[in-house]
Amino acid sequence: MATIAENRTTWDVTYTWDTGGEEWSEPWGSTATQWSATIAPRLLPLLPAGLLLEIAPGAGRWTGFLVDHCDQYIGIDLSERSIARCRERFRDQGKARFAVTDGWSLPTVAERSVDLCFSFDSLVHADPDVLASYVRELARVLSDDGIAFIHHSNRGGLNSETRVRDRVSWRVDQARRWTIGHAGLSRAIRSVTSPSMRQRAWRTGWRSETMSAAAFEQMTAEAGLRCVGQELISWTGTHRLIDCISLATRPGSRWDRPNLIVRNHAFVDEAVSAGLRAPVFETFASFARERRT
Repeated sequence: MATIAENRTTWDVTYTWDTGGEEWSEPWGSTATQWSATIAPRLLPLLPAGLLLEIAPGAGRWTGFLVDHCDQYIGIDLSERSIARCRERFRDQGKARFAVTDGWSLPTVAERSVDLCFSFDSLVHADPDVLASYVRELARVLSDDGIAFIHHSNRGGLNSETRVRDRVSWRVDQARRWTIGHAGLSRAIRSVTSPSMRQRAWRTGWRSETMSAAAFEQMTAEAGLRCVGQELISWTGTHRLIDCISLATRPGSRWDRPNLIVRNHAFVDEAVSAGLRAPVFETFASFARERRT
């Protein structure tokens, strides 16, 4: 996986941010559809939040939705260019502030102040040492009833967790899935990687090859936190469980419980379904605006 320095170069120099990261949501049809179809149903039970921390917001792709569900918002990113864009984009949001991180820590975030930490579609690129460092920081900043919602790679757990399922042939909807998902992923990878990196990026889905759900559970325990839920998920272009969404909290918090693990090979179908319906239903928003004017 790319180092912190390589990631900083990618997001500060190579990637143009012309579309604000919208191409990463292309399999769903748009960022708004991905939020409503995939993220909101998982996140809303944890909201509203007093102080909401987002790790790696990029150009604020999810920030616009998150600020409506919290009293205060902090966005932390290793890309100075991303933080500058977020500060400009949300300059009228008095509740939102942004800071640059070194890729390991959560600067400017006070101890036991965060009610919800959110990160989606960013830390999948991070190796275990980076995740472990952020988890240790979460142990410092989560409030007594705080909870973290972290999307990370599960590539390191594939051999033991999906060996049998990976042999299944998903022929019925394969062509449709790749028409939507493969094209979007292709454009996204081309936009952020050099030619020498592309072959490896395709082979790994540009995920950390050593990070796993089990590793995240272990690092939360070592940091004095508790992992209370993990959804192993597929991604566009495959039904393999290459990713995981993990929930972590303090022992004794209102969210505390034994870890519940589910394996969701159908996660990718949320993108397929949302992407297919988006052209019909998303047009109503722009149509309604035009009618009002």
